[in-house]
Amino acid sequence: MNEYNGGYIFPPRTKMKSELFRSHKAANGLSPIAALWSRFPNTFAQLKLNGNRNIIKVNADRSIEFWNRHEGKQDYVITAEMRDEILRISPEDTVTVWDSELMDKKFKGIKDVIYLYDVLVWEGKHNIGMTYGERYALLSSHVAPNGNAAEYHMPLELAAIERPMYLAQNYVGSEWAALWVKLQELWKAENWDTPWIEGLVAKRFDAISKLEKGNQEYNNTGFMCRFRRPNKNYRS
Repeated sequence: MNEYNGGYIFPPRTKMKSELFRSHKAANGLSPIAALWSRFPNTFAQLKLNGNRNIIKVNADRSIEFWNRHEGKQDYVITAEMRDEILRISPEDTVTVWDSELMDKKFKGIKDVIYLYDVLVWEGKHNIGMTYGERYALLSSHVAPNGNAAEYHMPLELAAIERPMYLAQNYVGSEWAALWVKLQELWKAENWDTPWIEGLVAKRFDAISKLEKGNQEYNNTGFMCRFRRPNKNYRS
């Protein structure tokens, strides 16, 4: 790990993307790329939400900054409840940088919610060299210090969202097909033209996921792949 210099860090972002299934109407049958990723060891999928990428910087004085993935400040006023949750998981007298999704403006059914999935700076150290598995374990242990991470997992049902902060849940490869079926049911039942869950992001937790410096928009690209719900504007 390296001493953090206080500057902007581009969050991990990959160009690798595909459809999860051969057809968006299919009930089973992973696409070849998704099937390949589902067989990789130490690989999990997390929900891909239709929000704004959000880098959360907690300063030593306990002030909080929200940044987007284009090096700009978010046009957003942090709620008191969200602030309390962010400070609860962040050590005092040091700098912490979390990676998350801000759910507030892109989907009208969700306001003032953050969805956490990575920690880039911890106790003033840039987590260079830490695997994603190690970073996720660190994240999870502070979001859910009682060990019950499940109570912080993002619900699939919109009506069940009650917290200001959620933790990304990890789905093993054998669960992807059933999860896809569930998402299709929700899209149909809730008539989502633009759903708040867009698909999945597969992430490897092993040595290939060791964090490198985020000096440009696409970085740390080799350990993850995006699988989105197919539509007329998105095809693999």
